[in-house]
Amino acid sequence: ENVLLFLGRLVEKKGLLYLIKAMLEIVSKNPNTELIICGDGPLRKELEHLVKKMCLEKFVRFTGYVTGREKIEYLSLSDILIVPSIVTQSGDTEGLPVVILEGLTAGKPIIASDVGGVRDVVRIGWNGFLVKQKNSNQIAEKVLELINRKDLRINFSKNALITAKEYDWKVIGKKYATIIKSIMR
Repeated sequence: ENVLLFLGRLVEKKGLLYLIKAMLEIVSKNPNTELIICGDGPLRKELEHLVKKMCLEKFVRFTGYVTGREKIEYLSLSDILIVPSIVTQSGDTEGLPVVILEGLTAGKPIIASDVGGVRDVVRIGWNGFLVKQKNSNQIAEKVLELINRKDLRINFSKNALITAKEYDWKVIGKKYATIIKSIMR
């Protein structure tokens, strides 16, 4: 079984609608795939209804809000973290979603939309893939590529752990200290 994970509030800018739509293609080609959606928010009922309408109840599970400990458990049991963020019509979007750093720290390959600061952390072909926002077909394509290529998943996982070290508080703290010292001179 392949476990896909979404972690976040169920709001428009998270782009979960497009991941759910991608599940149709994903499960048609690999029915041993499950999407776990961890989080809650104003769009939950609407998204649950969409899953039912698309006959995906067998493949998509909503957990509701999860605690920090539960989040770690879901990250550890998942194979791929998906962050399908979008820029809304009003211009609302994400900067750099913290969940990406959490996923990298857990050694998970990331598939994320190329919005906000995501490109700074998710490096195409190194620790994950970037897809166009609102593009369910691209999400499905990249998920299936990772499902079908275990070697690539393993490689991305190793590189995710390397990337995560660059964002460790000790490393960031030293960088800030260097910048502040250079300004003070």
